[in-house]
Amino acid sequence: MSRTKKQHYLPRAAYLQHFATLLENKPVLWVYQVGQSGIDLDKEKAIPPDNLCKETYMYEAPSIKVNAVEQFLEGVERAYGELLRESVLTKQPLSPQEKQILSMFVSTLEARLPGPRDRWLKFLSQIEEKVVALEDRFRYEGESETLQGIRDAKEWIFPYYVAAAAEVNRWQFSSFLILHNEAHKEPAPGRFFITSDSPVTHYDFTMMNSLLPAPPLSSTIEVLVPLTPHVLLFINNRGLEGHETIDPNFIDEANNRVLWFARGRVFSPHKLDRRQTDPIIQRHRQSFLLKYRTPSSTSGQQT
Repeated sequence: MSRTKKQHYLPRAAYLQHFATLLENKPVLWVYQVGQSGIDLDKEKAIPPDNLCKETYMYEAPSIKVNAVEQFLEGVERAYGELLRESVLTKQPLSPQEKQILSMFVSTLEARLPGPRDRWLKFLSQIEEKVVALEDRFRYEGESETLQGIRDAKEWIFPYYVAAAAEVNRWQFSSFLILHNEAHKEPAPGRFFITSDSPVTHYDFTMMNSLLPAPPLSSTIEVLVPLTPHVLLFINNRGLEGHETIDPNFIDEANNRVLWFARGRVFSPHKLDRRQTDPIIQRHRQSFLLKYRTPSSTSGQQT
């Protein structure tokens, strides 16, 4: 079996395509670099979804069957794509099986990115450096099994991490509140969601001064995932479920979190200007839990 050379770390058909718009009859996303001051509007590019967010043999390793991880992720994407069309966009209540599909998509979506891979490689490199220093100090002859094991781990750690994330499926016990932007009139300022190269954002107001991330089962964690320019997934552990219409003020809040969690680029379905970016950047953070703590749609019906 031949290996799939270019492997998307953000799914093209299941995810990126939903943020694309037509430019000269071709689907593109407007891509912006992210810097310390926010979104760089001077270096925008219109890029087709197929040319975005992919790397060569990203999920391959010598000890793993060819295309095994890639094929598994394709199955997750197909199931999610069907769920998005038939239940999410049509505001249907999610069955327990559909919640599993959605949680699997989000769990793998955040695990399959270059960021987690680079953190694992950095961690192993730091260990490797210390082992080399110790062996050199004690004049160890040749390469030890420990050192070789660390170097081998660099080849397989990331595909195994993605597989482990799928096995754990850490959001499967959480609640899913799907927020719809009913005021979506493209491309009016502040009326659509943007996304990024790291689209799953976490925030917990009770841990603002903590150096540690919020645990998945935290009762106050707020996990946001823009699914389309007018649909936002709000994952929580307070039993908030169903479909709601998003408060327009919280569109900018969601986009703010996308911006600050971005690894280096944000993607927009429309060209951005200061009318869109200033309200995203210049704001005080708002809590989704406080806003939607008593939704009238906990039965899963549209309000």
